[in-house]
Amino acid sequence: MPYIAGLVIGFEGVIDSWDVCNEVSAHNNDVWGDGWQLEMFEYMRELCPDAKLWLNEYAINDQAYWEGSVLPLAERLSTLGLADGVGIQCQSDIRDRTLVGIDAFMKELIKPIPTPRLDSAISAIKGMGLSVHLSEVNCVHGKGQDNAAAGIIERYATAASRNSVERLTYWELPQAQLSE
Repeated sequence: MPYIAGLVIGFEGVIDSWDVCNEVSAHNNDVWGDGWQLEMFEYMRELCPDAKLWLNEYAINDQAYWEGSVLPLAERLSTLGLADGVGIQCQSDIRDRTLVGIDAFMKELIKPIPTPRLDSAISAIKGMGLSVHLSEVNCVHGKGQDNAAAGIIERYATAASRNSVERLTYWELPQAQLSE
């Protein structure tokens, strides 16, 4: 906690939003348990009582993990008054590459999020009384895939608008979208 205090102390009145926990476990293999996440949220709530505190996660495409770990943690944090929202990381990779091992597992996690899956996740989070943030919106793509990447990013932006998502943060826009 001293590390976090060193980052925050002196800026308490300036910080209005903080991703307290980002990518919170190793897909049901978290050897630390969930106690550390609760402690981090409690600590940040003490340090910055007026800031919006977010749980931020990328693995929405791993349905068992999302529904079995992320959403229950979000609900627990909400019930305790510790979290204000959940960020859904919308990182996508549409390059056609053959990968093995952990890289193949990660490739599955960063496939474009299907619209019904995204809508369902947003609805579940809002149903807990939490805000939603589509974070880290980007689409890694290869040569000749600018339009497809721009379409995926636009799909995320449309879902954010349709579902009244509180925040949408882009990491990078495809060149085709930047020039429009």
